[in-house]
Amino acid sequence: MPPFLLMAQYDGKAVIPAGIVCRDYFSDLTVQKFFRKVSAGKIDLSLVRSERSQKGA
Repeated sequence: MPPFLLMAQYDGKAVIPAGIVCRDYFSDLTVQKFFRKVSAGKIDLSLVRSERSQKGA
């Protein structure tokens, strides 16, 4: 899906929380499993942490 369609779907937000993307497109995965698959390269998606803390968004 082109990035501009995602921005339109999420009201023009440039940063979309991973939990929301996981809920909308990968509902069969938990957020933790979603993060693991993205980190392992099994899901081709860029994630950016807003904080260094693991408990941050």
